[in-house]
Amino acid sequence: YDIHKFGYYFELLRDVLGGAGFATIENLTDTENSLEHAPHHLEVRAIKQTAFIDPSDHPLYNHFQVNH
Repeated sequence: YDIHKFGYYFELLRDVLGGAGFATIENLTDTENSLEHAPHHLEVRAIKQTAFIDPSDHPLYNHFQVNH
């Protein structure tokens, strides 16, 4: 069963990656540069600009409950 509990959309993934220190974030979904052309597929390219941050310092840290 290929089932997901959560699915990212570009704007949310962009904000999460930005908060993790990625500055250049491109949406490659359904472009000629995409590696996979499939329904419900999200593909981004991101370039890290800053050093690693402690996840608990991230503004989105308390927004998700992961119990696995």
